[in-house]
Amino acid sequence: MTLRPFGFALPMSPVATGLAVLVLAAGAVILPSLVHATDARCDPAADDPAMAPYRQSSFQDLLDRMVKLQVDGDSDSNNVPTCLKQAQITEGFYDAQNWKIVEQNMMFAISHGQPRNRVELRSKNFRPATPYELAGLVSLKTDGDTSKIYTIAQVFGGSARKPALRLEYASLRRGMRDHIWAVYRYGIGPGQYQIKVLGRATGAFDAFSIRFDPNSGISATYNGVTAFFGNEFKSMWSRPASRLHYKAGCYLKKPGSCQIRFSRLELRDLSAKAGEPRGDVRQGGEE
Repeated sequence: MTLRPFGFALPMSPVATGLAVLVLAAGAVILPSLVHATDARCDPAADDPAMAPYRQSSFQDLLDRMVKLQVDGDSDSNNVPTCLKQAQITEGFYDAQNWKIVEQNMMFAISHGQPRNRVELRSKNFRPATPYELAGLVSLKTDGDTSKIYTIAQVFGGSARKPALRLEYASLRRGMRDHIWAVYRYGIGPGQYQIKVLGRATGAFDAFSIRFDPNSGISATYNGVTAFFGNEFKSMWSRPASRLHYKAGCYLKKPGSCQIRFSRLELRDLSAKAGEPRGDVRQGGEE
């Protein structure tokens, strides 16, 4: 690694040592500082079948509906690199650092990342006229290194290049610690979104869902609390030519780490269930 202040190159010691020592041209040394390098970079492997999510039957249907695993440590949201294509995923590949099976759960992880770093599965595209739901059981690790805000699931508008609805963890918001929030975007401009609080991230496996349904509306649920955003979808989500897709994993909004585990994760086509009663739910509170 090389620093280039004042127009000339200054070498740094390897990151693996955990110390950055800035060496001046005259040989003077500035006090070292601790460096944390993000592990949000693609590290494909296939040598241990027990770590491969596709080798676990409970995740095969989900992964058949995915097109790729995206791992980005460069924070370039306009050019998100593909780590694993679907063919590699179904062949038993995993990411040794960021995406693998741990204790029969599918784990996504980033250590010491920066905003817009991500490790996410991306689904195939679908039309807004088709109702879909991403649902499962998720456990979030929260400690001193955890990013203060990160996304765990979203439905994304490909043409608008914005999430229509996302589930977002916040370490502290409006006096509430370690809660999950539903964020619905009704326009692509700054501040054009609604936020509603859902349940607290307990550390155990919490039930969640995120649904885009032209019949019953767009909604998100966490631990039995549901936030509805109606079914008057904005034109950028509902045009006939629009395409949407789901994502699940870690997407950092603030610096820090993210580790989430899914014991169950499903992407459901609700076409055959459209119009069925939703049952009793508790409403989320709007911010």
